[in-house]
Amino acid sequence: IVGSESVGASEGFLGWIAYLGAANAGIPLSIIVKDFGWSAYEANKVFNKDQTSSSHTPPLVSYKHGDNGCSISGGAVATAGSLRNRFVFADFCSGRLWSIATDESAPQMTLHFDDLDSPSAVVRANENLYVLSLSGTIRQLRN
Repeated sequence: IVGSESVGASEGFLGWIAYLGAANAGIPLSIIVKDFGWSAYEANKVFNKDQTSSSHTPPLVSYKHGDNGCSISGGAVATAGSLRNRFVFADFCSGRLWSIATDESAPQMTLHFDDLDSPSAVVRANENLYVLSLSGTIRQLRN
């Protein structure tokens, strides 16, 4: 997860994006390569030794593949309710949904759910947050 000091506000992300290599919704691959070091890096780890990135911007938060999951499925900043000013994101493999504070330099992940069905995206429409699933389910987060 990369913070607002790393990217400009675009496409409703308000400067906060979650990226999974090249499979990033709405973010051109050329921006990921230039700003985030893909495919030289995956988070803070060297991913392809034959690639380099002089402008690698490390993430504010990352986690190892395993129990926590394997793939951040996008996210959105909450603008209302108890999650206001928190970046909310999910993991496709584990079904977990977390949030982090947007105003901290080293935010901690807060777990909210751990049993969502294949979450493919967390999106905001107006002031509402929704979790989209590959099974077709859409859940509104109420807070």
